[in-house]
Amino acid sequence: MLDRRTVPGGSSSTTRISEAVGLVWGKYSGSRPRSIRTEMHGDVVICRLLDAVCSFNAALAAPGSYLMRPTLADYKRDVIAAVVGVTRQRVAGLESSHDKDTDVATEVFTLERGSRLASARSE
Repeated sequence: MLDRRTVPGGSSSTTRISEAVGLVWGKYSGSRPRSIRTEMHGDVVICRLLDAVCSFNAALAAPGSYLMRPTLADYKRDVIAAVVGVTRQRVAGLESSHDKDTDVATEVFTLERGSRLASARSE
């Protein structure tokens, strides 16, 4: 299970997850959400990204200078990797809900039980 203690440097696990998810979101949308609220319940991590959906959808639909246009699958791969990087646990599942009306995205990560990565064991 994810440790809720603060980590070196004083930031909490939820803060570090919010920062990592925000960076990935910004990469795909061109701007970071106004705010990200992250909660942990056992092996479930919930991130709510405020004022985020409209810019994300516009960026994925806009013509750009991409050799290959990024897809939602690309985003999911990268955001899962970001959560694994912070938690040092494998992600068993990701469920996304992006609501255009409220401009809130909700990302729910289910972490694999007992999947602490080798590098985390040595910390």
